[in-house]
Amino acid sequence: MLIPHEVETLKQKEPFANYILIGLTIVTYIVTGVGFGPRESMILRDFSPFSLVAYQFMHGSFWHIVMNMIVLWVFGNAICSNTNNLLYPVAYVLLGVLAGSIHLATDGGPVIGASGSICGIIGLYLAMYPRNYIRCVWFASAMARGAFKMRGQTLIVMWFLTDLMIALSGGAGRVAYWSHIGGYIGGFVTGIVLLHGGVVSMTRFDNPTVLDLITKTGRRKTDQEPSGTGMFDCEHCGASLETAPEEKPGDSVTCPSCGEELVVPAVPQGEA
Repeated sequence: MLIPHEVETLKQKEPFANYILIGLTIVTYIVTGVGFGPRESMILRDFSPFSLVAYQFMHGSFWHIVMNMIVLWVFGNAICSNTNNLLYPVAYVLLGVLAGSIHLATDGGPVIGASGSICGIIGLYLAMYPRNYIRCVWFASAMARGAFKMRGQTLIVMWFLTDLMIALSGGAGRVAYWSHIGGYIGGFVTGIVLLHGGVVSMTRFDNPTVLDLITKTGRRKTDQEPSGTGMFDCEHCGASLETAPEEKPGDSVTCPSCGEELVVPAVPQGEA
């Protein structure tokens, strides 16, 4: 079992919309689990507008919702805090509708769960943060376990290819793999469109997005730029920081990752 537990991204604002989505999903699981609510009509069986939205908030077992909410907490908080609390829930639900529609068009069986929506958010993460690290823990048994970190572009592509191979081979168990695939692709394309249209903007401290890598641009400064720019690591959390042209050696700056005050070194890394 592989569980992502942290992503290395900067936090621009509090992701209240993701907190609300997680809360609604948990409440829906509890309410439908004790027999209240329109449980049957929430199961996605056809292209009913209600079920295309409602199925995303319904789960079939305790571990089903626990695993989904862990992943949504990790990736959803990162995306929501770096987009905005109005755009994020709309994107989440629409990506879930797309994922559900892909499932109906390919598999056709009844489905519930937030996996398709979450894969859409992971696709957005891949577009925005391909080179940022994802920290994971893994368990094979009580004795065989460990932790590692891997760049998003590597881990997410591995997840996508694994789901695609299983889906093409006919699927396995009760997992809606085509819903996952629809979510990944929909989120990735949506991320590129939002970045290209300037709807989502990154800070100058962020790693290049997929769009930056495609167009050979980015926010990272080079050693060819005016004196005063360069890279150095935060002595408190280890995050890489970039100095602006107007920031001189000896100036105080705040680390956007941990909030600690730092002093710009005399020779930032990348300028030696």
